[in-house]
Amino acid sequence: MDFNMNFSLNKKQISEYNKNGYLVINNVIEPTVIDKLKNEINKLVEESRNIKKSDHIYDLAESHSKNNLKVRRIKQPQNINSKFKYFLKNKQII
Repeated sequence: MDFNMNFSLNKKQISEYNKNGYLVINNVIEPTVIDKLKNEINKLVEESRNIKKSDHIYDLAESHSKNNLKVRRIKQPQNINSKFKYFLKNKQII
């Protein structure tokens, strides 16, 4: 995955971050990167087809089944998927 995120925070953004402890910046991540991560999520959801109950990877709804995939959350995807790990460890994200 390539990142082309060359930007700097302005004073207002820094102040907002210091006040709230977080900052929302729209359109920071290239759509192609988002598409790649969505593709990885879709693969992980598909792999949940044979999982019957929540485990260390998946948080599943009670109605989850092989034919009715209901994944509420994928726990720490960076620990099970190299693309998520690369994304989260990239110094432009941190």
